[in-house]
Amino acid sequence: MDIADDDADPINMILSITNGAHAAEPSTNGSFIISLPAGTLLSQDVTVTYTVAGTATAGTDYTALSGTAVIPAMGNSVTIPVTVLNDELIEQLETVTVTLTNSSAAIGAFTIGAANSATVNISDDDAVNLKLGVTATQPAAAEPATNGGFTISIAGGKLTSEAITVQYTIGGSATPDADYQAISGIITIPAGASSVIVPVNVLNDDEVEDPETVVFTITGGTAANFSWTPDTNNEAIVTITSDDAHTGNLMITKQMVSPAIGPYRLGQDITYRVTVTNIGTGVSAGVTVADFLASQLGQPARTVASIGQTSFNATDLRIDWTIGDMAAGATAQLEVTYRLTDGVRWYSRQKQPARIPIQILPIIKPA
Repeated sequence: MDIADDDADPINMILSITNGAHAAEPSTNGSFIISLPAGTLLSQDVTVTYTVAGTATAGTDYTALSGTAVIPAMGNSVTIPVTVLNDELIEQLETVTVTLTNSSAAIGAFTIGAANSATVNISDDDAVNLKLGVTATQPAAAEPATNGGFTISIAGGKLTSEAITVQYTIGGSATPDADYQAISGIITIPAGASSVIVPVNVLNDDEVEDPETVVFTITGGTAANFSWTPDTNNEAIVTITSDDAHTGNLMITKQMVSPAIGPYRLGQDITYRVTVTNIGTGVSAGVTVADFLASQLGQPARTVASIGQTSFNATDLRIDWTIGDMAAGATAQLEVTYRLTDGVRWYSRQKQPARIPIQILPIIKPA
């Protein structure tokens, strides 16, 4: 009796593929199943070839597939695993699509059925808690050229698959385009990155200023398919320090007091006033004034200083007035009374002080 083998019946030599399971990060693997018709068993191995496509990237999102699968002898199907590779990339759901292309076995070629393609989805676990934060990674800026900087980062150190446009405001006591180059325009965290640096470029000037601030505040962020909200560290400060020190600057005036105008006569007592004012922004330290008298004048009969000490050098006809330190805006006065001892007559123009030699010897130190 002859026994007929129906393994080679065309109805039993059809291959199909289905989705076995979808995948998800961080470690839920997916699969495809390549099958013969239900109930069909072969005594020989069947080698099946296929192509791989989809939006997921082999070697990055999942372990690359070989392109070949074998249904073993006496088997009805073979499973192709889709092994997930976890990453920190914020991305949309991605796909792996397998399409059957050919087959071979000792008994001949198999037909690829209508169900020749299937897709496995890979879900992302990073597209949650989408927040942006900012830190002052270079918080201490200074004139003339020490720049500061902010770093805007995705929370958790995650990476973005899409460029993120950062929404922000700028504040602080420093003046844009006067103390630093204005921060404006679009700030973007590029695709594939987790952060972006925003420089604070200092502009040098000659103004004496207290430390000033640049305050960066994040208000949100957008990408093609995602939106970000501010993290708890949504504000950061860079401080700009001026290199222009407060210094003293002395102004001296000399004015006749009594009589206010000439002419002045032999034996007459004359009083004048010396005024020293610190018109600078800092302390003038160790200020000393040297007032040289004309040869026609006798030894001062009276010297009255509002601050400091005076002495008279008869050899040089010089009054030395030691004031000491003078704060910004401080004023000191010295009144000197003397008698004309020579026959020369002195004149002073109306409302103008007489010309009496004077010298100021300040030792100026910045505050």
